[in-house]
Amino acid sequence: MGQLREVHAELESSVFGGDAGEALAGLRRLGDALLRLMERLPAARPRLAGVLTSTVESIVLAGVEGSVPAADRAGELATWLAGNAFGALEGFESRLADILDPDTREALVEECVRRSVEADILPEGRGPCRAWWSGLVHVLRAESDSVEDWISAADAAGAMGVERRVWEALILASSGESARSLAGVRALSVSALQDGEEEWSRRVEVLEDDVLRILGRDHEAFERVIASWRSAQDEVHVRRMRRLLRHPDRGSAVDRAAARLAAGGSVQERVVLQAARGDAVRLAEEVQRISDSDLEGLPPEVLGEAATMLREVAPLEAGRIFLRLGMIDGAEMSLGAQNRAMVSFEAARECFDRAGSFWVWKEALTRLLQRYENNTVFGPVFRARFTGPARGRRSAVERGPKASSSVEGSGGGEAPGPGTMVPPRPSGGARPSRSSGSAPAVFVRGSSVRRSGESERPVAPAIPESMSRRPPVPPSPVAAQGIEPEAFSERPQSSVTRRALRRDASGNPLVIRRRVEPVADEDVDPDS
Repeated sequence: MGQLREVHAELESSVFGGDAGEALAGLRRLGDALLRLMERLPAARPRLAGVLTSTVESIVLAGVEGSVPAADRAGELATWLAGNAFGALEGFESRLADILDPDTREALVEECVRRSVEADILPEGRGPCRAWWSGLVHVLRAESDSVEDWISAADAAGAMGVERRVWEALILASSGESARSLAGVRALSVSALQDGEEEWSRRVEVLEDDVLRILGRDHEAFERVIASWRSAQDEVHVRRMRRLLRHPDRGSAVDRAAARLAAGGSVQERVVLQAARGDAVRLAEEVQRISDSDLEGLPPEVLGEAATMLREVAPLEAGRIFLRLGMIDGAEMSLGAQNRAMVSFEAARECFDRAGSFWVWKEALTRLLQRYENNTVFGPVFRARFTGPARGRRSAVERGPKASSSVEGSGGGEAPGPGTMVPPRPSGGARPSRSSGSAPAVFVRGSSVRRSGESERPVAPAIPESMSRRPPVPPSPVAAQGIEPEAFSERPQSSVTRRALRRDASGNPLVIRRRVEPVADEDVDPDS
């Protein structure tokens, strides 16, 4: 990889050093070599892709510097794009607008149009289809300043129908023919509604906003958005409002219309307006005035955007919004909605804590527990998350003793605290019999009390003392041979030496032919 990058750097430097023709030939050879490597070494394709992309880009630049005809450069570039080089050139066409000169770009468009026509003649699988070449024309023309040229090329490449009519409306709007442009867009909207294409009808509404903005009548578009919002509180209308209020070329009439809405609109409309404008200070003021029921009636997209805006500047108001979001998602049955509800509730608890109003969360938690009491799907998950033990937050001493339990000899009093003496276990390791009338044994660890009957592990029976001793080890065969290695000496052995020993099934040490050097005990870590 390093050598390939060095070769590419040398060839690229020669492009601007005056020997562009030779560099172009070298870059082409390098590109072919990279393709062969990617074909033979599939695992190396991700690492070779960056070098290949830079090589193709350098081929284009070298063709410009070397005065290669634009048609030849376009044909070669179209071949590279059609091959795609195992995905290395995916999305590369979007960068061509920055590196191509106008002549080469026009030549590439014509080449793509020609190949799109040939794609219908060639057998299937012999190259990209007509739609692929048409999409490439769209990408190249999207960066063009002339929309008329784009439409002419799109017509030649096969872009017809609704998309062409949309661009025609934009052309008419930019040329000042407002009557024809608006009539065309509205006719398109009516046609989409009649065909039942609701999604396309919404896109046409956005297009109409753009046409009115181009004509300098974006305040009319804003009023139309408000009217649409009042008829149906849809998130699409919120996006349209956001596009109009945050557009850098909006007119002053839009700001005046927004000011009138902020002064006389409903509290829900004012919250939506300030969220669309991105004014966090005024949004916090409006959230303070709105009731919980009105807040829950807003679209989730508006609530999410408002909560994100207020999370740092007004955590108390953000906590209220996150709480509403969690309740909206918690009412749904899908797993994704319940996961979003958990995230929103966690954010609400964090915001209330940061605002110094954790008591608000406690009251809300009580109401939520009652709300989800009969919910067999979301209720158990919610209770386990927010009413379970707070693991990792406090130590056992800080949590204090658990529930009291009767201890033998204590008469059923309180549980012993840390450091309390417990009656010793009887000698011989035997435990008190459960059949007797005495209370079962109680284990005390710090402040935690637990009965042996409630333990997670079964109680093992007592082992007689006669069976607890290890049987004697027979004499070692090594000692019988008169060999006494240093590793088997009677001195206390370190852990390193003990790990080096090997024994057979009877426990006898085996003969070790290598010499094991003893290690001093003070040099060995006792925890190893």
